[in-house]
Amino acid sequence: VTGVQTCALPIFAILPDRLLLADFKTGRPRGQDEIPLPYLRQLALYRAILTPLYPGKEIEASIIWTSGPQMVVIAPERLDEILSQTLA
Repeated sequence: VTGVQTCALPIFAILPDRLLLADFKTGRPRGQDEIPLPYLRQLALYRAILTPLYPGKEIEASIIWTSGPQMVVIAPERLDEILSQTLA
């Protein structure tokens, strides 16, 4: 079938005080400063969508590199900045 794309949605866990959001990525593990901008934009948008659905909960977003495995937590301020630039 042409024109069909598949994607994997991120997973999240709802805790009493926060929501953990994780997106799985393949490839070599990368540090904070090496994460491609499209991945960060994607996380920032997921976080923006979930924020009004879970008022009062901090949303902790991370990328899990499957070949590590390695988890990198992205600072909320960085995601706010990226979202702002994306929507500008």
